[in-house]
Amino acid sequence: MIPTRVLMSAAKPKASWKDNVPVETYPLFAAMGFALFAAGYTVFGKFSRDTTLRLSRQGKPAPADH
Repeated sequence: MIPTRVLMSAAKPKASWKDNVPVETYPLFAAMGFALFAAGYTVFGKFSRDTTLRLSRQGKPAPADH
């Protein structure tokens, strides 16, 4: 039995996301990840430590003048 061209070609493995992303962009992803972490840390610190920041309404709502 002689193998045909279809049977001689091996099945190609499924490409992962790493195959589509160039290696040169890895430092960019690292820098963006660090920037997002730093921004989240700063905002969380601002909300948790600032005592003058109002996070909810206080008192009665003003009557609507129609």
